[in-house]
Amino acid sequence: MIVVPIGNNYRLWIIASDGSVCAVVNTSQLSPISDPDFAVGLAISPNGTIWALSTQPDPQGGSGLLWTQDGTTWSAINNSAPGGIQIAGYVNDSCVYLTEDGDIYFQDTMGNNRQLTSGLNITDMDFGAGYFWAIFPATPGGIPVLQVGTLANNQFSWKTFNTSMVPQGLSVSYSGDCYGIYANTPYGYYQYQQQTAEFGSGLNVSALQVTFKNWAYAITDEPTIGGNPVYAWVDDQGGIWQALGINAQFVAATFYSGS
Repeated sequence: MIVVPIGNNYRLWIIASDGSVCAVVNTSQLSPISDPDFAVGLAISPNGTIWALSTQPDPQGGSGLLWTQDGTTWSAINNSAPGGIQIAGYVNDSCVYLTEDGDIYFQDTMGNNRQLTSGLNITDMDFGAGYFWAIFPATPGGIPVLQVGTLANNQFSWKTFNTSMVPQGLSVSYSGDCYGIYANTPYGYYQYQQQTAEFGSGLNVSALQVTFKNWAYAITDEPTIGGNPVYAWVDDQGGIWQALGINAQFVAATFYSGS
């Protein structure tokens, strides 16, 4: 039986305040696909496979990796590789993840795992449209800077992005541009224009996270009983943030292609 992964059936997935993984069906309906206290990280691969970082630690460090395609059965990755502290969708059904040691690893649903970087001391990363964006020093012992890279024949080619506004919480969109939080504000880092610019307006409080694949979302530092408010980026008036009316502790945009 062929399973069509459900991840891209929705524009957005969240980790709710109780730690459960939920699809955002609409602004008044969340559809949970896990138990509470389940995940601390989340990413959707291009084919719709849902990857999560477990609340359970990996014996080799970091959090254990889990994946599902049907939203019913979760599979745990069991191997000798370390777990992750950050995870991103990669190619087809696979993911890439960052370890406590600052290395990037590859993992797919067939159990294939390999280490992609070593010794770079990466502190943040994401992948999209063929590009890796990451934070690490350009030279050993240097100040961490924003880097953009490609991987070919198991070899990385990295280039330092020219910006003094080094962000946190990187998210790479369908176009290969990078977004993150700098000075509590969402910023965009556009590689072809080599420009850095504030991303969207209308957030009157501190932003905690931004996520952008085919659609862009953010969460802000307005703690409520149900988590932090979620905002959607709307292509109006040069780009504005509008409250969705839902709360979350983590947001993960998808490659949903509907209207």
